[in-house]
Amino acid sequence: MVALPEKFKNEFSGIIKINEPLSLHTYYQTGGPVDFFLIPKIENDLRLISEWICDQNIPFFSLGLGSNLLVSDAGYRGLVLKTSQFNQTLFENETTIQLGAGVPISKILRLAGQNNWSGFEILGGIPGSIGGACFMNAGTHLGETKSLLTALEGYLLKPQFKKINFHQSDLHYSYRTHHFLPDHFVITSTWWKKVKGENVKSKILEVIERRKSTQPVDQPSCGSVFKNPYESGLRSWQVIEKLGLRGYRVGGAQFSEKHANFIVNLGNAKSQDIYDLIHLAKKRAQEELGIILKEEVRYLGF
Repeated sequence: MVALPEKFKNEFSGIIKINEPLSLHTYYQTGGPVDFFLIPKIENDLRLISEWICDQNIPFFSLGLGSNLLVSDAGYRGLVLKTSQFNQTLFENETTIQLGAGVPISKILRLAGQNNWSGFEILGGIPGSIGGACFMNAGTHLGETKSLLTALEGYLLKPQFKKINFHQSDLHYSYRTHHFLPDHFVITSTWWKKVKGENVKSKILEVIERRKSTQPVDQPSCGSVFKNPYESGLRSWQVIEKLGLRGYRVGGAQFSEKHANFIVNLGNAKSQDIYDLIHLAKKRAQEELGIILKEEVRYLGF
């Protein structure tokens, strides 16, 4: 394993952990250790990380709150950069709300309800951080991130350290996917439309209650496993249902009885159990229904 550079001990202002279990940082509560786990707090921390991974060609992965990630039981040989503490600032003016990428979605929902900021109900009940929502164009049946987001900025860490700004015309999204962020890029700040509404708090609570009543929010999961295959005329949960996989389990992992597009950790699941369930559904959906299921969940170390 490559040694941590000496200058990190003197200059890095964030948190450094060695062989950190990633099960402590994912909603699935599974996954093995990573060689280096770094939580940067200021720009210079990102610069140090950039210099190190470029000089030593170290694999790295940028992690938010881990709400949409499945990590191998063997862990990850490289560096995981957790952005949750880098920027949790919040500013507003007459037309715009600026949110640090580390702001939890739950926090902005609470503030939106208090201040009647309309539109954020599209994120009601979604776990994770603002940066993660922007990365994957998160949303609910009410809409997607792209409808409110007006700009974002962050840092390219490889092949060279560089700050990049993306304006509204640059924000190219489709369903649960971005088409503009480069590899090795870390989102740090975001800008959103500020629209005053009425009864925003009740609307947000309605969305959250709807999710609680239809989804297994009391069990570890990553949320929806598959994107909806709209071209088939079905939603993902309906595909899982047609395959007879609702409630089906491998080891300690199970397609939820409550919502078939969720895989839940029953308490002793391995990442491999979850991985095997995902690929069983993909294989059978294609062979039996001619439907290609695509994951929302991201993989690390597989």
